[in-house]
Formats: sequence, structure tokens, C-alpha cells
Amino acid sequence: HDGKIVMAPDQTRSYTLNLTIKASETLEEGETYLLPLKVSSSTEGIYASGNNSHCVYLVKSYRNEALCDKGKDAVKNILFLEVNRDNPLNLLEIFREDGKLFFDALVLFSANINYDAGTGRVYLYNNENVQFLLDNYVTYLRPLQNRGIKVYLCIMGNHDAAGVCQLSEIGAKDFARELAITCRRYGLDGAAFDDEWSDAPDGSNPLLTTPSEIAGSRLLYESKSAMPDKDIVIYTARNSKLSFFMPECEGVQCNEFIDIAVPDYNSDPSYIGSFSYSQIAGWSVDMGNPLGVTEEKGRSVREKGYGWFMWYALNPQSYFTNQITDDGKPVTIAQYPLMNTVSNGLYEQGVQEPTHLYRKNDATRYPIERQ
Repeated sequence: HDGKIVMAPDQTRSYTLNLTIKASETLEEGETYLLPLKVSSSTEGIYASGNNSHCVYLVKSYRNEALCDKGKDAVKNILFLEVNRDNPLNLLEIFREDGKLFFDALVLFSANINYDAGTGRVYLYNNENVQFLLDNYVTYLRPLQNRGIKVYLCIMGNHDAAGVCQLSEIGAKDFARELAITCRRYGLDGAAFDDEWSDAPDGSNPLLTTPSEIAGSRLLYESKSAMPDKDIVIYTARNSKLSFFMPECEGVQCNEFIDIAVPDYNSDPSYIGSFSYSQIAGWSVDMGNPLGVTEEKGRSVREKGYGWFMWYALNPQSYFTNQITDDGKPVTIAQYPLMNTVSNGLYEQGVQEPTHLYRKNDATRYPIERQ
């Protein structure tokens, strides 16, 4: 609003202030600095109350660390990580030839939207692997964010009456508030949604409704409203209610409350609805079973102006070796050549061979032992 806030008498309002910190050249690498900030009002009778008027930022210089920023118009890579098997820190070991980090965003796959049949409550559920990463956020997630990688928490069904696209308006508002609290508590950059693995809703529960794209849009809209400073990501699985043509909610077009839309893996979007190309992943690849992934596919995504390329199931154990079944057929394709091939199409440069890896729930950096 051009820096202007209109207040009625006795009114309390909340606003998010964006802050840009320009680092001094005198900051020493690896040192942490305190930056105290205080908000004051020049208008009599208007003030920021209590702890809302001041805060302290911790500032650290990463000038000599590899970052993921590849330039304004470069395609970004978003990875859906199997948290039941893999370690987020492995994203810090994949570099382009120029030293830039290859991945730009991480989706923790996955937390769940759950239903308590006894109380009728819909709630956010983290399995032990998701909760471990959140509880140890400083060790496993913040290092990624410090290098420019965004971290999102994915929400999907869990074989019960709750679902991403079957909450009523009041149910969506309640769940969105809980999700926003979790994202803020752990410093996450937003949430991703996957409409799969839900059973039929309980029609007698006012928190639930018939599965529909309208209900899906409502949850996405309420989630964005509850945390407007965070990103909302959708994964448009086949036969789900999430799509590139989500209906508007409260008069707001879906491209205004969805920041990134991703097609089902091993496919591209056949249409983009009201989204801009920069909000869309031009291709999604299952790294365990890639189909149709070539250097030309990466080049096509770049030339069409798509903003993202989606990856699923990075696995350091498969960087250099195909896993073969008893009948001699590969079930997992070597992942390093796959990333290298796509990178050449996306950026006209390849990916450096990874030399180290992190094992699950272990912050120790291990050299890769190639057989």
C-alpha cells in the first residue's frame, strides 16, 4: 500500500514488513552478527505493542559458500525427497559445473492430513521421520536455507476420511491455521499439497465435504491466507482433484494463492490455466524410473520459459549404479548421468560428479565409495 496503513480508532491490525539487509564488505566469513531492529510510529496514538515492536536478527555471511541462485530467468529444480529413506543434506552435494547448487527447493515428502474418528477432528500428522527433521531443523534444514534452498512441508492423505480436497470451509480454515503454525514454528518456506491416499469423507462431520476441486481450492486459499509470506505448491497427481485449472476462491484466481504447480512425474503440463510459465514445472521425473528424460527435454523446458523442473526420490545409493532385478531389468537408473543430461539441456552445462553423501538421520559427511 505504498507504505501507508489506514487505522480506525481503537483498531488493531497486523502487517508483514519486508526487510532487505545489505551486507557490509567488512563481515567476516563464518562469524555471526546481531542486528537489533525496532519499529516506531511517527503518528500519535498509533504504536506497535509489546514484543511486536522489536526483534533481533542473526546475520551470517555465506559469500564464499556455493549458493543455488542461477539468475533471474534460469529454470529452478524442485526435489520431492523421500524422508523415510533419504537425508536433506544431500542437496548440498549436487553442483553444476560452475559451482552453483543444482537444487533450488526441497519438499519434505510427506506429512499427512489425518482424521480422528473418535473426536471428529482433522489434524496435521508427522510420522517419526518427518518429525525428526523438524525437531532437528537447525542441523538438517537450516543449512539448505542458508544457501538459498527453500524447504516445504508436503501434505497428503493417510487412508482415512480426511483429505486435501474434502474439507469444508470451516475445516479448511482450521487445518490451514494449524499448518501455518507448524511452518512458522520450524521456519519452513511453505507447504506442498498432494491429493492422494484419502478415503471417503464422513458426511456427518461439518469439517468434511464431498471431494471436489472447489474444496481443494478452499484449502489452498485458506493456507495462503493464513501464511501469505509463505509459498503454496501443488502436485497434480493423475486422478486427483488438484490440477492446473483450480477454481477461484472468494473471487481470487488460483494463480494468486498457488505459487508453484507441478505435473505428475514422468509427464509435462498439457495446459497451464491462469498460471504464468514461471509458476509451472515443465517436466517431472521419477528418478527411480525416469521416462522420456533427455537433454532435449531439459532444453525444451528452458526454451518454453517454464520456471521449474521437478525431481522425485533422490537416492545417493543410486548415483552411479543401476539396480537390476533377477530377470536382468534395471529397476533404478543411475541418477548422476540423469541429472547431468538434464542439466546440459537446462543450462548448457552439466553437473559435477558427487563425491560425498549423508546417510539417513546422520549429519556426518561420508565419501562416496564407488564399486
